Amino acid sequence: MALQNLSPPEDVKQALRDSIGDYLDEGDPVIKLLSESTFAIPIRSLRVDEVSELTREDLLPTAWRFIAWHSGAPVAADVAIGPPPRMIGLSRGKVLGDLVAAIMKLEQTVVPTDLLVVRVPEVLTDALWMRKERNIQIAPIRTQAQQFTQRIYPNKEFEGIVVALANEFKLPDKPEDDSAIDSIARTLLGTLNNAGADNPPGAKKAAGPKKAAGPKKAAGPKKAAGPKKAAGGRKKL
Repeated sequence: MALQNLSPPEDVKQALRDSIGDYLDEGDPVIKLLSESTFAIPIRSLRVDEVSELTREDLLPTAWRFIAWHSGAPVAADVAIGPPPRMIGLSRGKVLGDLVAAIMKLEQTVVPTDLLVVRVPEVLTDALWMRKERNIQIAPIRTQAQQFTQRIYPNKEFEGIVVALANEFKLPDKPEDDSAIDSIARTLLGTLNNAGADNPPGAKKAAGPKKAAGPKKAAGPKKAAGPKKAAGGRKKL
């Protein structure tokens, strides 16, 4: 199924047209390009305890990413399905271009009958879910986890790695909201970036060397004691 042949629901398209002007300056040519884009990618966000749904043949998206090209570079608008549908972000740049190129290459390699991008924010991983008849395969396209390599995984193997990653970092199964997911992502990213450091996350900072004590101040000469005062005579009774 070619990405150009995927068609988001009409209310999702209308939500894009209604909101794109809030993200760009009036008269920006990208507004028209995205509003009329026929290149869209379905996206499904999952919690770790939901990855078993990847085995479903009728996996449905939770958002759509509309993509257009301006001055040779891709720009994308994300629209959550809702209800009601609403635009939730605009992105552009090299990372987006690399993702689109990877998706198109995988699509041409597998030639699936159905596809969507699966996002698992708790383990910082985006992957391309592809179904060809009853066979489901998943290819990571953006991840911070070293446990994934750039290859296509059977869906059960991908699920097992995701669950193992979540257990390793002891992430909560059900983040309360999107802000909780963002916080988890930042924490995990810091953990991965610091892997192999002398002081792992949560460890106490090593104490620095003690400051050398300075030389003691020499004591001055003792003050000579004056002569004792003579005792007065006894008081008469």
